[in-house]
Amino acid sequence: MRGSWIDGDLDFEGCEFSRPVKLFTCRFSGEVVFLDAHVPVLYLSGSDVANLILHRLRSDGDVHLRQGFRAQAGVNLGGAQITGSLTCDGGHFENVEGRALHCNGMTVGADVFLRDGFQATGNLNLRRARITGNLQIIKAEINGLVDLQSGRVDEGFFWKNISGDVTTLDLTDTSVGVLRDDLESWDAVKRSRLKGFRYDGIDSDIRVRYRIEHLAPTKDPVATFDPQPHTQLAKTLSTHGQPVGAARVRFYREKHLRAAIYARVVRETGTASWKIWTQTFWTRKFAEIAYGLLSLFRWVFGYGHLPALVLWFVGGLWLFSVLLYSGVFLSGQMAPNSAVVLTSAEWLEAVAGACGAV
Repeated sequence: MRGSWIDGDLDFEGCEFSRPVKLFTCRFSGEVVFLDAHVPVLYLSGSDVANLILHRLRSDGDVHLRQGFRAQAGVNLGGAQITGSLTCDGGHFENVEGRALHCNGMTVGADVFLRDGFQATGNLNLRRARITGNLQIIKAEINGLVDLQSGRVDEGFFWKNISGDVTTLDLTDTSVGVLRDDLESWDAVKRSRLKGFRYDGIDSDIRVRYRIEHLAPTKDPVATFDPQPHTQLAKTLSTHGQPVGAARVRFYREKHLRAAIYARVVRETGTASWKIWTQTFWTRKFAEIAYGLLSLFRWVFGYGHLPALVLWFVGGLWLFSVLLYSGVFLSGQMAPNSAVVLTSAEWLEAVAGACGAV
């Protein structure tokens, strides 16, 4: 069908289709239901639906929700099995109070495209999704949560040219092949969850120092810092021939980790109870001493990850020594302790010249 207007619901629950289903630029005032349906391919390009239910849909080919497609109350693709690609380029998915695009547990045999004007007003849920190809979120406007928790993308995860207000990007325990991103897209994210996020490679122009800034904990290091994202980034950089960048990441990982451990001890021992305070007094004191020594180790040796920092320490010590002993000598306070030298004409001339210079 093309250009049709259907008033009411369109229910294909449990239906078996032997031919492709193509509903181009149609308008549906009610629900369109393909619950537990089986189709060769499904095209809804340019159509406008109140609510689209594709829960547990089985498609032998592609599913197209693109080219101006609009869902006013969201799309449910939970548990769907799509042999081909899911294409939502230029689609508008709305559900202000819930999930604009719900793909929990979805399986896609090729790629997922959310690009070129894709808009989601509401949450984008791809939790536990299994994608054999790429997940491309490019030139998209997202206002809400993006949940990829426990998902798996065998090839590339594209996170580029993102605009809008992404409240949270949840990549907890997510596994992707290659991470392809840009700095502007990360800046659109208010909060990112990266615990357990794994990737085999990075294809990006983002400099290491900006990635370190995004991995830094918030004001509460006890509750927010997890060393795994730093470890993953350092491992990937080292594998791809960037040992200096990997060393910097490990340095900041140790810095934040030590601060979090110390803050945890302070929190656990910071109680008004006199009995508990006396029992934990030495625990806190030892923690303070250890934190101070580790801070010195950080400044001098970079926790062992940046040993070249010791050159600055040695250089500063050498310069201080030169200035100190030069001043002492010029003031006439440095003299040999040999009686022969003290009475020699050369020594008397040297002291006289130094005194004259002063």
